[in-house]
Amino acid sequence: MPLEYVVLHQGTFVYTRAHGILTDDDLILHEQELAADPHVAPGFRQIIDCRWVADDRVTEALVPRLTRLHAKVVDKIRGARYAIIAHSDQWFEVGTLYRGDPFHITLIVFNEPSTACIWLGVDLNTLRIHHADKEPTPPLVRHMSHELAPIGLFP
Repeated sequence: MPLEYVVLHQGTFVYTRAHGILTDDDLILHEQELAADPHVAPGFRQIIDCRWVADDRVTEALVPRLTRLHAKVVDKIRGARYAIIAHSDQWFEVGTLYRGDPFHITLIVFNEPSTACIWLGVDLNTLRIHHADKEPTPPLVRHMSHELAPIGLFP
């Protein structure tokens, strides 16, 4: 799967990196994993960093699939904030189509990570610590380390 994530600050922040070919199915599987992950706190904040995606195969069909999935995991997802760092224009289309109002989810698409971090209240250095500024090299291992949170970076 072309997604890896790390869970930080007692589960309230998830940093996800996407790379290679990214499809609707990949994102649905990722969301299912987050919903099932006991380290991820309800109402979490997440950055989905798509700067290393070589081929975005994300379509508008993702939106109703996400809505159906989120309806099943509403206790975990209610109040979540998603910041997508876009690689292509279609992310902005997906962002405008997704309406998380029934679940009080906010999803905003950004061009670069610093603005996304400001919006989420995350120190940009948190991403740098996890090599967010370096291109992933296969094979990647999905990380689920909640013990790696730098002390003092979160309110």
